[in-house]
Amino acid sequence: METDPPNERPLVPEKEGNYSRENLARCFIFPALGGFLYGYDIGATAVALDDMGSEQWSGTSWHAAAANSVVRGVIVSAVMVGAALGSLLVLRYETDWGRVKEMRLASALYGAGALVEGLSGSPGLSAPLGLTVLLFGRVVYGVGIGLAMHGAPTYIAETAPPSIRGALVSAKEAIIVLGLTVGYAVGAALMHGVGRWRYIYWVAMVFAAAMAYGLSGVPRSPRWCLLRGYADEARAAYEFVTPVPAPGAFERLAGHVRALKADEVGPQSIPEIVENLTSTPASAYGLRAGLGLVVLQQVTGQPSVLYYVTEIFEDYDLGVGASIGLSAWKLVATMLTVRLIDSYGRVPLLQRGSAIMIASMGSLAVAALFLDMASGALAWTSIVTLSLYVGGYQVGYGPVTWTYISEVFPLQPRGSALALAVLLNFSLNGVVTLLASPLIAFSVSFTFFVFGALAVYGTYFIHAYVPETKGLELEQITTMLTQLAAEEDLAAPPAATAGAV
Repeated sequence: METDPPNERPLVPEKEGNYSRENLARCFIFPALGGFLYGYDIGATAVALDDMGSEQWSGTSWHAAAANSVVRGVIVSAVMVGAALGSLLVLRYETDWGRVKEMRLASALYGAGALVEGLSGSPGLSAPLGLTVLLFGRVVYGVGIGLAMHGAPTYIAETAPPSIRGALVSAKEAIIVLGLTVGYAVGAALMHGVGRWRYIYWVAMVFAAAMAYGLSGVPRSPRWCLLRGYADEARAAYEFVTPVPAPGAFERLAGHVRALKADEVGPQSIPEIVENLTSTPASAYGLRAGLGLVVLQQVTGQPSVLYYVTEIFEDYDLGVGASIGLSAWKLVATMLTVRLIDSYGRVPLLQRGSAIMIASMGSLAVAALFLDMASGALAWTSIVTLSLYVGGYQVGYGPVTWTYISEVFPLQPRGSALALAVLLNFSLNGVVTLLASPLIAFSVSFTFFVFGALAVYGTYFIHAYVPETKGLELEQITTMLTQLAAEEDLAAPPAATAGAV
């Protein structure tokens, strides 16, 4: 491995044409609603969990079971099981479906899942049946998350101009956080009424319908169309966003795709996908960098902790208002990243965000160890350190990881690679979320010591293995990764790399 980090390999960005702001907004907003609905579930569930486990407010026969920390972990993580299943579907069908069809299916699954979640609280359902219906609804909703979180970042990355691609893919993370904030707010408005937690979930159906309606008016990805041989549709889709393209821009894109089509493969198993992704220097390098960031994003704990943040704050006699304030701060930090990612770069933001997370988690772990649980000092320390923890995540791993994995893989295996990344993301999220509830109940201090130690390793990984991609065409990133892999001798045997771009 080379001594210096692989972060200074600038290639010259190609010239862009004039793009339509209105059409680009449509190609961003409606796919990003898939992220909004993911975030909404986190906020909604964080509030709904308390009411569904309350004898006074649940309105169900299974409130006692829902109050158990292990059952709460299962309820929360069921949506991640669904997301992992959705990722498996994408691995099998994404080549045939395309990005837009994936997202349309996701909108339908979001609506159906939200409906079933609410129906689980219907009076008269027995405890086993009610819990089963709830878990089924959450799995269905989760399948929608799996499809949306694959289709949306891929679609946005493949339709956005390079100069703002990072900002738009990162802005999808801001939309997730907006959904989180709305979920907390809706939960706060409807909480503490008998059976009203069901309506918190049903509100998601409105946003799912808006997503489905909006997606009916956007074109399919021009890169996907070219890969499937739909040249006329590809040009129309390209010019939908860029009505006045730079001279020869579409022809260069078509040429890149033609070079890849000879290597196109059909549906594959996960081992075959991994073998395919490691068969060329660029994809092998991208696989390590991209999946490594996905792992670090989850094992540092922030996505899972958000499901229980209301519970943590209540332990310190803080209300749901603290959760809403935290999510609002999370949104501000995300917007800062959106503003900086295409000028400051992906890697510097990852490094700064990781450092902030380490400092905040260490401080919270020490404070929880030595301060009295009921003390005002610990309550305020928790607010400050959790805010820094969330802010650090949103500066780095939160938005940057999804931006990075949407652009770091070559076009031909990109869909499968993204599906594998989403599968890994939600599988780890489910495991960490399931463990987080009993861990937090056991010791807040120990939980954050573990997350902090993993974040320390993350800073090394970013420094050693994650190259900068800001401002580059997707095809230029492939060229850069090929060069870096050659320097590190990460490539497969020469015969396997003949089709690499």
